Amino acid sequence: MGIANKKFQQLKRQVHAWKASDFQKDKQLEEPTQPAEITTSEVTCQSCGFKALYKFIRCPQCDEVQK
Repeated sequence: MGIANKKFQQLKRQVHAWKASDFQKDKQLEEPTQPAEITTSEVTCQSCGFKALYKFIRCPQCDEVQK
């Protein structure tokens, strides 16, 4: 029973360490970060001239990939 108890105590310490590291990760996620930049510039498709107030990789109107 001594070996089983020793392994159990070791596992208990490992679980405690995992929970502590998860707590630290959660704490880091809660810290305020830099606010995202909000732009009001207009983006225009290079092939069809479609205009949008958001960036797009593939034009929603002509389906061409933007560079």
